[in-house]
Amino acid sequence: MMGKEMILQLTSITYAQSLQVIRQAQGHHGFLMEITSNERNIRFIPAHFEQNQTMELTSGYYIEFLALKEEDHVFKPTVCLFPKATKSEMPYRFEHLLDEMVTHFKEGSDIGYLRANGYFQELVSTLLVKQQEMNESIEARIAQSKRYIETHYHQELTREQLAERTELQVDYYARKFKEHVKMSPMAYVNHVRLQEAKKLLLENRLSVHAIARQVGFNDEFYFSRKFKRKEGYAPSVYSHTFKQTQRIASLNHLVTGHLIALGVKPYAAIIDESFPALEHLMETKSIGEKGPDLERLLAMKPDLLVRTGMTTESQTQKEALLTHIAPTIVLNYQDDWRAHLNTIAKVIGREKEAAAFLTAYREQVENVKERICENVRDERVLIIGIGHGTQCIYGKRNIGSVLYGDLHVRAPEGIDRIAHIEEVSVQRIAAYEPDRIIVTVYRKHNQLPSNKQIRMQLSRLQNNPVWQSMRAVKDHHVHEIFAEKHLYTSYNAYSHKLMLQKFAQFIG
Repeated sequence: MMGKEMILQLTSITYAQSLQVIRQAQGHHGFLMEITSNERNIRFIPAHFEQNQTMELTSGYYIEFLALKEEDHVFKPTVCLFPKATKSEMPYRFEHLLDEMVTHFKEGSDIGYLRANGYFQELVSTLLVKQQEMNESIEARIAQSKRYIETHYHQELTREQLAERTELQVDYYARKFKEHVKMSPMAYVNHVRLQEAKKLLLENRLSVHAIARQVGFNDEFYFSRKFKRKEGYAPSVYSHTFKQTQRIASLNHLVTGHLIALGVKPYAAIIDESFPALEHLMETKSIGEKGPDLERLLAMKPDLLVRTGMTTESQTQKEALLTHIAPTIVLNYQDDWRAHLNTIAKVIGREKEAAAFLTAYREQVENVKERICENVRDERVLIIGIGHGTQCIYGKRNIGSVLYGDLHVRAPEGIDRIAHIEEVSVQRIAAYEPDRIIVTVYRKHNQLPSNKQIRMQLSRLQNNPVWQSMRAVKDHHVHEIFAEKHLYTSYNAYSHKLMLQKFAQFIG
């Protein structure tokens, strides 16, 4: 609030009991500090706000001061420093400084004025430090309140309940919430409820009445009116508008793989060398490589966005912006890949294609199982990933869901405790005593290693005596699929179908 080179000079102190005071303009650098008697509130007001303007004031001290060097927006027009709920020693400290300042100012002597001005400087600096601390505290409370709404939107919520959780006065809470979130608390509650309702409507699993109840609306007709006003469609019509859409934007390789499996060419998608499925993406528009470019995505005007995420967590600011571009379906990262496939299929009217894919996949699984019984039997198969200067073991998800889950290939003991991946040493790999090893890519922190980095790390492994001593290496049962990058390790229907075919080739 105050510039580093700001110098303040106390000019007058008045105690007023009138509700109206006429203020004359005091010059460009003048300011007024209002300190109310009945509440611990302080307001900084530019003394030059408007000549001869009438101000409504409450009983308290009015301290006039000059800023000898003024900078833009030195003091905000209104500042509330001590809400009633504040439990702090600050009010006592503030009252002490105020009393000392007034006492010395009333002496009327040069030394008295000098001492009063010193107390005034300390009072202002103390208040500004406190205000900064309060601003940080309030920002954290509003952020926490926002997260609470996002996870409890289905419950009955009122402005008073939300304010009570933040320990802020209701009107003050509402004002600060709107300042930070750009909408009132209850408007945000309805916003979150309608966003969740859109997801449920697109999945087409529940009736409009059930969805209204599930997202927190007690009145189905009120919900319908709010929904139509915001989206332009009645809830009963909304889901049907996406059945024939051709403008689907995929924000993850996982989603792209599912769309390919359903026979759908994404209108827009993340396209990079990490997921080499270019034969299916020849007509697809790129929205970025490492992640979606929001400006590019907005310009493409997709009808529907599909992405993965943790649906139990609060949205990031970028994720929240996506919902303003187009209706967004979020596939819960923790769900099974078949659930992902069926969710997308229901939204875009491809249920038959999903059923046909899963039927063909089951048949393919049974065919490969027969070959496993003939050629692999009880061999323990380990999946490792080669990264930049390191390696990992893949667990039950991704490729593991195909080999260990669908094909019932025998996993080395201890693999079942690895949900996704685990970075390991060569000694740890050898300790699993695998009979067969599949070598793919390890994208550490989603960073794809270059071909050179993969070759260098693989060379280190191959020249390591521990690696050379392993049964799978001696028997030449090491199968490399890292040339396809992330194609086999992406958790989707298309990748899993390719992995079935690839494993069938390995076992002959």
